[in-house]
Amino acid sequence: MRESILVVDDEADVLDLVRYHLNRAGFDVDVASSGTAALLAARQGRPDAIVLDVMLPQMSGTEVFRKLKLEIDTAQIPVLMLTAKGLLSERIAGLELGVDDYITKPFSPRELVLRVQNLLRRIRETRTSAVGTFGATKMQSILGLSIPMFAGFGKNWAEQPAES
Repeated sequence: MRESILVVDDEADVLDLVRYHLNRAGFDVDVASSGTAALLAARQGRPDAIVLDVMLPQMSGTEVFRKLKLEIDTAQIPVLMLTAKGLLSERIAGLELGVDDYITKPFSPRELVLRVQNLLRRIRETRTSAVGTFGATKMQSILGLSIPMFAGFGKNWAEQPAES
């Protein structure tokens, strides 16, 4: 199954360019041209990643990002901001929000594709690592958990004596 990318931008030529290059790289691509449409598409389609413009009609990309991160079904979707806001302070503000990557317009389509591929590879490696080595410490670290019920659940958790 091909990985899916939601591309959100209010400029039709940017949508077409990004869709073309991501399709050529083997991704399924859905598009949205407003913040409201982006939220709906992300909720319904649950893409593997989102390429999100900051300046959008109806709702800014920053607000879309915040709303996505508050919802359990969309909080784990990685987001790459694609925007004309190129000042260092603006890029840092986006990264401080928790955006996974940031690229400014004008951009190289090849760089965009590589950033998306690298972002998804890192996500796959993290998930594989978490599932492949299901130690309590590893899972607690990845999930950010501090739950007492995980105590004692190491490699041989099935051999742990039952509590009396």
